[in-house]
Amino acid sequence: MQNLNKIKKQLFLIIIIFLYIKVNAQQWTGLPTFTTNWLGKIHFVSEDTGFVTDGTRLYKTVNGGNNWPQVGPTYYNIFSPFFFNGTTGFVCGPSGIYKTTNGGLTFTDVFPDSVLSILTLNFPTTSIGYASAIAGANYDTTLIYKTTNGGNNWSLISSMQTAAFPQMHFYNANIGYLNNNYNEILKTTDGGNTWNMTATLNINNTCESIFFPSQDTGFVTSLNEIHRTIDGGNTWIIINTNTSNAYYNLFFLNSLKGFAVGGNLGSGIIEHTIDGGSTWTPGIVTSLEFASVFFPSRQIGYACGSTGQIKKYDASLGFSDVQNDLQISIFPNPSTGIFTLQKPTDTKAIVVVYDVLGNQCLSITLSHGEGTKQIDMSNFAKGIYHLQLTEGDKVYSQKIVIQ
Repeated sequence: MQNLNKIKKQLFLIIIIFLYIKVNAQQWTGLPTFTTNWLGKIHFVSEDTGFVTDGTRLYKTVNGGNNWPQVGPTYYNIFSPFFFNGTTGFVCGPSGIYKTTNGGLTFTDVFPDSVLSILTLNFPTTSIGYASAIAGANYDTTLIYKTTNGGNNWSLISSMQTAAFPQMHFYNANIGYLNNNYNEILKTTDGGNTWNMTATLNINNTCESIFFPSQDTGFVTSLNEIHRTIDGGNTWIIINTNTSNAYYNLFFLNSLKGFAVGGNLGSGIIEHTIDGGSTWTPGIVTSLEFASVFFPSRQIGYACGSTGQIKKYDASLGFSDVQNDLQISIFPNPSTGIFTLQKPTDTKAIVVVYDVLGNQCLSITLSHGEGTKQIDMSNFAKGIYHLQLTEGDKVYSQKIVIQ
């Protein structure tokens, strides 16, 4: 009888996982195509208004992706559209940085220097922005430019030796991160004036994307791997490996919920995490690669890629992620058995821990006003466990690991 109950629990968990994957896939729907070109970067300023580029043209939608007319001229090559709103924004490329104040109808060159290419644009505020450029005969020099007046003027603030095509992300006006494609992570805390190496990643491929949803928590994709740091870039661990597909881009709504996109020849993937990257769920699998993903809100997101495909995510089409709503933190994870659980609300909650067979191992009650709780599992066997927190009508679940 006891074995039968275990089998029932396992079957129940399998059914729940299957339904979650199925519904998660249904949250992504295809939008009308308007080109067969590779769409390399997508950016939205609201749930309905956004921009996407195919490398030479910029397209704009104001109705949630149903129509995408071209705006502005056709360029030799453009990257990284970044817009503050539906009227003011930028595109960049080999020729410089171009700014528009009329929704992309016309652009003005605002970049003063001659470089091989501007690769990335980051605006942590509406006035302060950063641009990374490559220079040198062997593409081995990275130049960092900064604006303090909303992109009207740009000044060179730092130069460093790197490999080609480094990735950059600024969390706020002063703290930023750069991967120099020598597998090194560089960090600035003074607004880009000085950069110091914080870590060397154990990767065999180049960095494709870097994103920090908080000051200390960040993620890096290196083709077939996703790496995570929770200490401001000092240490990194591999949290996901996909030998069949490459990861080209990622976007996190907060330190827990994020999306990664990519693919390979003949395949494309969108994966989804709600526990800070500890586990990933396939959101969609197609025969076409994805290159970029962006979420203007927690409910709506977009992804683009090869042959002009654009997918739209609508959270209302499936289960909501209560984990994101509760904003629970469990750290360190993995650990040797001592975990700290934090939640922002002060209401009563029940915490239950299960092993991989579905057996209940531990039950703890968090009293009213108890927002932080230490969970001692140091006497438990090493392995994977599932923690479930119930607070009122909300249920939070996360995998925890004892190592």
